[in-house]
Amino acid sequence: MHSPTLSRADYEALVLHGHPDTYPQTTAQAADTLKRMGYDATEARLNYYIKQEQLKPGRDGGRNFRWSERDLDAAAALLHSDGHYAMEAQMNRLLDLDYAERLRALLAAWQKLEAAFPGQLSFKPNADFFVMHAYPPNGARRGWVEFTPTDEVLAQLRAKPPSTVRNIPVREDQYQKAYGYGVKDTLAKPDTTDSQETK
Repeated sequence: MHSPTLSRADYEALVLHGHPDTYPQTTAQAADTLKRMGYDATEARLNYYIKQEQLKPGRDGGRNFRWSERDLDAAAALLHSDGHYAMEAQMNRLLDLDYAERLRALLAAWQKLEAAFPGQLSFKPNADFFVMHAYPPNGARRGWVEFTPTDEVLAQLRAKPPSTVRNIPVREDQYQKAYGYGVKDTLAKPDTTDSQETK
């Protein structure tokens, strides 16, 4: 079954590149982690859940809350139940895409680009380098996604020496949210009859 959000395990594997997250977390850190998993989490919303006794994270010995892995999982389940999804997850729901599969498709496209232009790309996959082709479900087939490099990126990779290719201009805020978060939300009409594209 497709999930528009990431499990904590997929978040650590696909967003943190296999590096385990650090716990316990502050409420601000917990909200940020949940956002990157695909939930519309804010400190205010988490504090509201605490006030309503729907979440009960531990404390640091004082007034400050400290969120464990179990607390994060409980918050994710509650946000899911209440339908609080971030923009990325809303797009995944609209296109019937699994978020983890989408990030794996981005990683596969990045690795293919790295193989074609060895030593010319940074470590983290950057979604702004690609056009996302989202294929909605058709009968018994599930929705799926693939990424292809933009013409501009290919032209710059072919024209510039390796030492300068890393400076392909992209929005810094989107670069920091790479690995899926840099994908723009405007859907364009595709060349094929059963796909949708976002660039």
